[in-house]
Amino acid sequence: MRRFQLAFTSSDNNHGMQVVTLGPGADSRHPTRLELVAGALLLGTVILHVAAMFPTYFSGAGSHSSVASQPDQAALYAVLAAAWVLALGVGLTGPARMPLCAGLAAGVAATELGFRVSDVGDAIRFGSSQAGAGLWLMAVAWLVGAAGAVAAVAAASERGGRAVRGSGDVALRRSGNSQVGPYDQAIDVAPEGPLHAPPEIALEATTQTVAEGVSEPEPEAAVDATDGMAEVATIAASTAALSPAATAADPVAIPSAGAPPEKSIGWTILLGVLGLATAGAFLPSWDHYVAVVTSSGRSLSFDLGNAFSGPWEEILGNVLVAIALAGVPIVASRWRNRAAGAAAVAGALMVLASQLVSAVVQVDQAVSPSTFGLSPAQFSQYGVRAGLKLTGWYTLDALAAFALFAAVMVWATGRVVHENSPGTLPNAPELRSEAMPLSS
Repeated sequence: MRRFQLAFTSSDNNHGMQVVTLGPGADSRHPTRLELVAGALLLGTVILHVAAMFPTYFSGAGSHSSVASQPDQAALYAVLAAAWVLALGVGLTGPARMPLCAGLAAGVAATELGFRVSDVGDAIRFGSSQAGAGLWLMAVAWLVGAAGAVAAVAAASERGGRAVRGSGDVALRRSGNSQVGPYDQAIDVAPEGPLHAPPEIALEATTQTVAEGVSEPEPEAAVDATDGMAEVATIAASTAALSPAATAADPVAIPSAGAPPEKSIGWTILLGVLGLATAGAFLPSWDHYVAVVTSSGRSLSFDLGNAFSGPWEEILGNVLVAIALAGVPIVASRWRNRAAGAAAVAGALMVLASQLVSAVVQVDQAVSPSTFGLSPAQFSQYGVRAGLKLTGWYTLDALAAFALFAAVMVWATGRVVHENSPGTLPNAPELRSEAMPLSS
C-alpha cells in the first residue's frame, strides 16, 4: 500500500503548514513477534484438537472408545476444531486482520471452557485412571488455544497502539507557528474507508514565519495539483483542524471508527436479549427418548440433557457455557472495533454449532439400551424399539442463535455516522484556493 501526504497552508498568518499522512507504514505489512507467537499457539491447538479425537477419551462407563469412533462426538469435535482453524486462517491472511483473529479465538476459548471443565470434572469424579489420553490432550488443546487467544488480543492491541501513535491510517502534524487560530479545535473524525488517490500528490504552499509580532500577509496559497485533486484538498482541509492544546510538530491521531456509547446502547440491549435467549434455550433438555415394548404394547418416553440434572461438575460446565453465550455478545457490542466484536460472537456461536450438529447426528444413531437401564440382552428379549427426537428447546436455541448471528452481522457492517464527519462540521473553516473557486 502506498503512503502519501497532503500539505496545505491556511490563509491565516497564525497557522502553520498542516500535513495529512494517509496509509499505513511499511512495517504494518510485517508480523510482529506477538503475532508470530499467537499464530504458533493457534496452530498448536488445531493439531492437538485433531490428535485428541483418536485415543481413548473416557472409560468411566465401561466404554473404551475414542471420539472419532462415535459419529455424534466426532461431528462435535470436528466443528470445534474447524472453529480454531478459522481463527488461524484469518490470522494468516495478514497482520491487518489480527483483530478478527483475536476476536474469533477469544470467543471460541471463552465458550469451550465450560466443556473442558465438565470433562475434567468427570475425570476427577470417577478417578483420573478412568480418563483416557484423548481427554487430557483435549484439555491441553484448550489451554494452548486460550494462550493463543490472549497473545492474539495483545498483538492486535499492540498494532492498534502503534497506529494511534502515528503509523495508522490517518495522522495529522502541524509545523510552523505554534499560535492557535480561531478555527483550531479538536475534531473526532473516523473515515469510513481508505482514501484512494494517485501515488504522487503535490499540494504545497509556503507559509511566512511570524517573527517579533511583525509579518506581512501572504497571498492565497497556490495549489499545485490537477483539478481532479481539488476535492481531496477540501477533505483534507475539513479534517485537519488541530486541538488548541497541541504543540508544534506534535502528531494528532484520529480515533478509530465506532459508534459512541450513547448511540450503541440500543444494539447492546438487542444483542444482550438475543444472547440471553440463546443461552437460556441451551440449558433445558434437547433429547426426547421414546421406547415401545412390542410384547406388551406399552410405551415410555422421557427427556434427557437438562443442564441441572447431572453431577455438579457437569452442571458447572454447562453454566459456564451459558454465561459465555450470554456475555460475549454484550461485551463485544461495547467494542469500538465492530469487526472484532462480531468475530468474537461468531466464535462463541461456532462452539454452540458443534453441539447443534452433534445433536442432529445423534438422532440417526441407534439408542443404547443403557439409556433405559437395560442390558442389550433384555432389550432384545422384551422387543424394545427405541428412538430419539429433538425437543422444542433445540429448535428455539437454533433459531435464537441464527437471529443473534444475523443481528451481529447487521451491527458490524452498518455504516457509522458521526456528528462531526467531514462536510457537516458546524465550525469548519473554508479552504479557498485557485483550484477551488469561490462559490459565492
